[in-house]
This record gives sequence, C-alpha cells and structure tokens, in this order.
Amino acid sequence: MIDLRRAHRPLLITSAISRSGTTVTQSLVNSDPASVIYSEDGALLNLLVQLHARIEFHSVRHVLFERERALYLEDSGAWLRALSPPVPLQISAAYRAAFDLLGPPIMDAGELGKSRWGMKKPGLAPDHEAALRFFLPLTRTVFLYRPLLDVYRSFKSYSAERLGPPASDTCVSYAQSWLNGCRAWLAAEPRDEVMLIDYAVLSETPATFQALIERHFGLQNLNGDRLAQRSNKRVGQETLRVEPAALTEREQRIVEEAQTDLDPVLRACDHLVRLPGAAEQSPT
Repeated sequence: MIDLRRAHRPLLITSAISRSGTTVTQSLVNSDPASVIYSEDGALLNLLVQLHARIEFHSVRHVLFERERALYLEDSGAWLRALSPPVPLQISAAYRAAFDLLGPPIMDAGELGKSRWGMKKPGLAPDHEAALRFFLPLTRTVFLYRPLLDVYRSFKSYSAERLGPPASDTCVSYAQSWLNGCRAWLAAEPRDEVMLIDYAVLSETPATFQALIERHFGLQNLNGDRLAQRSNKRVGQETLRVEPAALTEREQRIVEEAQTDLDPVLRACDHLVRLPGAAEQSPT
C-alpha cells in the first residue's frame, strides 16, 4: 500500500481574495510537464478542515480518558482495559474519509502521468493549509499578497465585463474578505512550507517570481511566457488587455480604510517576499 503521507507532495496556491495572481501562478506551475494544479476545489479543503478538527478533538478526549483510566487499571481488571480501543473509531473513520477525499485528485494526476499535483483556490485560510499538511505533511504553499486598491480595481473591471457593474455593497464585503485573509496569513508564524509573495514581484520582475516558485515547489524550467501573458485575455481570436477600473469616492474610502487597518500587520511581516527595497517603504 502506498503511504500517501510520504509519497505525495501537493502544491497549494492561494491568496486573500480573487484577482491576486493565483490563476497565472497555476498556469506557470502547469507549464511543468510533470505537474498539474486543479482549480477552485474549496469543498474538498473545507471537508479536510472538518476531519482534521474531528481527529484533534477525539485525540484529546482519548488522551484524557487514558490518563483518567490509568488511575484505576490496577484494581479494575481487564474489562476496563477494553473500554477504549487503541485507536478510537471516530479517529480511524476520519482518517479513512480524508484519504477517500484525497484519493481522486492523486489518482487523476497519476493517470495524467503527473508526479506532482496541487490546488489553486483564492480565499483559503491558514486552517485549510494546516489541514492538508496534517494529512500530507510534505505540502508546500504559496500565498500571494496584493494591495487592496490594485486588486479591487482589477476585480471591478473583470466583474463589469462579465456580470455588469458590481452592487453598491460589494466593495464592503470584498474589502472585509481581503482584510481578514491577509491578516490571517501575514500574522501567522513563518514556516518553511509556506511562502508569502508580494504581487509586485510577479508584475515587476517575472523572472524573479518564476525562480521563487521553482525553488519553493522544487520545480525546474517552468515556461515564463505564462507570466508575460498574465494581463491578457482571449475573446475568440482577439487578444484584449484588461484595464483596471476607476473607483467611486465611496469605494476609494472603503479601500483606503481597509488598507490602513492592515498596514501595521504588513509592516511587521518580515517574511513577505517583496521587491528589493520595498520592505523599507510604507505600504500603499
């Protein structure tokens, strides 16, 4: 039987919110013939978070019960020893369910001839990464940070072309989601398995961004042309450039307030990969 915890090294690409560079990073990694990154599979990761929490909950209960039971084992006889199996059924069932979830993407990658697989999903929390890494400890993650002004202007333009202008309260919910996501990732303790990258590295120095992705994910010779095409889209045979939208006064105020709330966390995050010299500058 294959030991999934050792044999597979998934790659996770995420950000606080959409329009932060996750799709172009997915495309870059997919240029490796041996890798495949699946899109937007949040349901799988949400279930893994629940199963991870269930295992931790029952593991704590199991340990506490064992300590309590140890006080009586000497006088209580063999029947008490049988009250709790070595691994509680709730824990073994949760493990089985988790690997049932992880089996299809792993097997699909194998059928495609890929040795590496992963997921791309904006809006994931550190809990999602922790759950995936609990079941597959060799997980490697990239979190892309993009300032709210840039990301919301891009979102507004992208949304308007497909669905019409966003509703008046969209900016509030979008800014709050961005703020919560950035705060969670930027304030987390640094770990080798997780790399935080400023979107400016991708947009201003694509070659540096490619080298960072290759080194962190253990890949080689990715196709950097994917980065050069990051701001273009195709409609039929015509290639169009997506221009960021202008903001209303209200949207501008909401964006500035959210960015100001994050700035102390951003300044304190010394493991965010920025452009040279950007660490000394005030976030914009």
